[in-house]
Amino acid sequence: MILRFVREMDRNPHLLLATSAWWPVSRLRCARRTMRTLVRKPSALLRQSFDIADFATQFFIVRNHPAVLRCILDMPAEEQLRAERQFFNAYLSRFNLDTVLRMREREPVHPHNRQMCEALALYCQHWPAVGTAEPRSPQDPHFVGPGQIGKREALLRFPQIFRGEAIQRLLNATSFEYYNPGASRC
Repeated sequence: MILRFVREMDRNPHLLLATSAWWPVSRLRCARRTMRTLVRKPSALLRQSFDIADFATQFFIVRNHPAVLRCILDMPAEEQLRAERQFFNAYLSRFNLDTVLRMREREPVHPHNRQMCEALALYCQHWPAVGTAEPRSPQDPHFVGPGQIGKREALLRFPQIFRGEAIQRLLNATSFEYYNPGASRC
């Protein structure tokens, strides 16, 4: 699945970034941005997407281009803004949204596709196996559903992945006490 985005970026050299929206944009915010653009620069309506206000920072694909890398490396740290919004602002200060390939299968990342996105075969868990995460309320953004797999199960789904020493240890473990000792399983 990820290869599809890489190939699309290869076919379209103007695409510099493949990512998804972190947070869903409200209809009101979308309407306000559309109206503001309509008044300020009507021609931009055809080039812009108003249903995105930030970029996911957990997973994205970036073209190895000096200007893009410089944009990311020069991104200022702003304590009052989430990293996802900072990334979005820094990118749009140098590039247009038409250079972004959207991974809509994962949108919105938060709260629905944060821990895993089966459509893209992305698994971002902080627990080693099923049953090792602390259960939380379904409203909690870190909620771990009973059917949600762990890293071990995700790795077993993809036998073609190179299995180095750490992966082999995880797959052969009978206890997970060694796995991030002292870390919260949420």
